[in-house]
Order: sequence, then structure tokens, then C-alpha cells
Amino acid sequence: MGNEFNFWMPIEIEKAQTDPKTGKKKLRIKGIASDDSIDTDEEILDPNGFVLDRLITQGFFNYDHKQKEGGPKYIIGEPDVARIVKGKLYVEGNLYETLPLAREVFEFAETLEKAGSKRRLGFSIEGKALERDPFNKKKITKALLTGIAVTPCPKNGNTIMEIVKGEYSEPFVDYDY
Repeated sequence: MGNEFNFWMPIEIEKAQTDPKTGKKKLRIKGIASDDSIDTDEEILDPNGFVLDRLITQGFFNYDHKQKEGGPKYIIGEPDVARIVKGKLYVEGNLYETLPLAREVFEFAETLEKAGSKRRLGFSIEGKALERDPFNKKKITKALLTGIAVTPCPKNGNTIMEIVKGEYSEPFVDYDY
């Protein structure tokens, strides 16, 4: 069993803000990127064991894990907030508004929302397992997170991405699934 992983969660998006300096629309996203649910690979990742410093200082948002095969054209943004809230990984960040793929992803998320669809884009975390439960090798108890994919096919159906529409008072909403 390898120690690298990808783990999906859905995404919701809020209306974009405008950057007061440039006048351009900010493509800001947020949401639950992971929890301790069993994913489609029957793995469990414990967010309480996530090492987040590299994700914040060097990590990127990419589209559907494709940067490994297609290079930097699939890197679409970067997270600037990552923290564990109520046992779930909450993230926020910006997509690069000058990149066509980043704008397409953001606009598609807006389209899903405007259409009233129950489907959403999701997050899929990337990294390396550092420790596994000795009694259950499919449970990762400590992991170094290195990136986050925005994807239509997450392995963990409990993720959710949102577009940030402006100022908000509560950065974390506890969703019921």
C-alpha cells in the first residue's frame, strides 16, 4: 500500500468580490476539504493528524490532479487558509483570475449554483501519509498535505467548495450529509 493519496470533497462557490486595487473580480473559494469519512478507496484520513504548514507556504490548488500529467497549466490558485475545525479540514484561497482554466472552473461552479443543481465541485487533498493505524492500514493518522485539487469527482463525498461572495461572519458552516 503506497503512502501517497488523493482524497475528494465537494465545493460550493459564493459570488466573487472585486479587488479594490485592480477592479478585477476576485476568484475566492472556500470549503471543507476533508473529514474522517471513508472514501471510495475505503481509506480514512484523520484531519487531526494533518501537517498543514507546507500546504500554506508552498501548496497550490490544481484542477482534477492533472498537474502531474499536464504541468503548470493545471495549477489554478493557492490556498491561504487551512485549519482543522470540528475535526474537518477547512480551506480558503484564491484562484488566479488571469488564467483561463481558473476562470472556467469558477464560472462552472457559479453555473451549477445558478442552475439550482445539487451537484457541486469538490476538493481532493494531496500529500503523503506519514503514519497509519497499526490495526487498520487503510486509516491514515498523520499526513503531510502538499496540495488540493478542485474536482468534479472527489473520493470523499463530504467535501464542499463555496465561492466567497464577500465578507462573512462565520468561516465554517457545519454541513449535514
